[in-house]
Amino acid sequence: MSPPGSGWEGAQPSGHWEFERRIEEQSDGRIQVENVAEGQICGELECPESVRNRTVEIGSASIGNSSASFPVNDIWMIPYTFPSEISLAHTLTQAETYEQFWVPLAREYGVVPLWYHAPALRAIHIGIDRAESTDYTHQLPEDVEDMDCRRTASQVSGIALDELGMNPVSLAWADALQGLRTGTVDGAEAAASPLCAYGGNNAEALSSSIINKWTIHNDTKWANVEWLKSLSDENLSLLADVSKSVYEDLVRMNVEEIHQQRLGLYTDDPPESSCTVEHDLEYNYLDDDQMQQWEDAIGYEDNLDLYSNIIDSANQIGVDGEAFHEFLADTARENSVPSSHSDFTVDAWWDEYLSEM
Repeated sequence: MSPPGSGWEGAQPSGHWEFERRIEEQSDGRIQVENVAEGQICGELECPESVRNRTVEIGSASIGNSSASFPVNDIWMIPYTFPSEISLAHTLTQAETYEQFWVPLAREYGVVPLWYHAPALRAIHIGIDRAESTDYTHQLPEDVEDMDCRRTASQVSGIALDELGMNPVSLAWADALQGLRTGTVDGAEAAASPLCAYGGNNAEALSSSIINKWTIHNDTKWANVEWLKSLSDENLSLLADVSKSVYEDLVRMNVEEIHQQRLGLYTDDPPESSCTVEHDLEYNYLDDDQMQQWEDAIGYEDNLDLYSNIIDSANQIGVDGEAFHEFLADTARENSVPSSHSDFTVDAWWDEYLSEM
């Protein structure tokens, strides 16, 4: 999570450093933020539990990796629930989302999302060794059969990859990057942004990426609820305002600035300074028919029974999982989803519901 990759100008801006800057500037230095970015306190799998236990007040882990501690979060990962990045940002920050999910989650586990990285959707990345052993372009589900693929901690990842005929391999992100270099794994399921932000030579171990947008990639800053409640009204208000402004800014610069300019993604003419050009990456964009094959194979509409245990697990926090997942899919497709990332605004934020947690 250290700069430059996760810095405000990086390939996957986390908001850590901008949050620190804004908090200290707006409090005239009264509040100091200590970023520990190299995993010395906790890693992607341990941070959610560390926040829950208040070993740290704020910890970073994706929604998928947080499911190792909070299994109910896997409901967000069910494939093709979200058709676009902006639909995810929109759904995460609706009042109904807090009322139906984030408040019950906070009551059960004592944590709440403070803010999120810029929203992204996952691809399947193919390693050079795998590509050299085949004579076709990887685009369809049948092209990835028998591939050893790094997965996140999410149960959904294992279920979906297994359904595709792949061999899910559980690896921490740092180990996955090493595995791509050495050929220990044939590929990885992840967004393009972490490969560019933290990959370095690892990005050059890739042959191509299948842009099938199969589920979300959404790193999250989790905060301890009791710690938030212990803050003064002044400090709490500042924390809420800054975290909200950081997230709104991340979403607004997401497509043109982050994806197209920094990553070189979703454009036919990537800039010379982009990760795509620097590491000679190849993105396999899919037409409607090809994308439909992925949705047919693992998408929720035709395969909801694959994820029935995950949906039912929401009952652990008193949530009707079937109704909530339907809410997620419907909200991600409603007319009020902004047509442009630049038009995004937060509808509801955690401070409005803190007294209910």
